Amino acid sequence: MLNKENLEMIHQDIGFAVHQENAEEKKLKVGFF
Repeated sequence: MLNKENLEMIHQDIGFAVHQENAEEKKLKVGFF
């Protein structure tokens, strides 16, 4: 069962992963243009 702390940790992990993905995309775009 997930408690509030676990949900917050998962949310942070997802947010970090999305942030990393966006940063990689920006690097690629900067590299191409």
